[in-house]
Amino acid sequence: MFKVAFLKYVFDSDRDDPNARFAVLSREEMLPFAPQPGIEIQWSLERPQKVITSTWSAEHQGFRCRVEDDYADNFSIDEFDFDGCLDDAPERGWKVESAYPAQKK
Repeated sequence: MFKVAFLKYVFDSDRDDPNARFAVLSREEMLPFAPQPGIEIQWSLERPQKVITSTWSAEHQGFRCRVEDDYADNFSIDEFDFDGCLDDAPERGWKVESAYPAQKK
């Protein structure tokens, strides 16, 4: 079994926007295999998440993996909402490590 810390960035924007507010979410799991970029992990209550990077951390004696970023669609009532995502993160297994305000242009 391999100890794995997953990181995910969530942006309050529907596209890459360096000025948008964002948050960093994390979760720890034990996997029966060494994670590699390109594989998808399926957690309950979530869509499959593709591993973007996988690094062995000698300090933590486990893998550090970054999964795909999530982007908010604040204009649709049925779509992903930034604030709702942060509020629901713990019940979906994610911990909100930090949240950053939008940068002024």
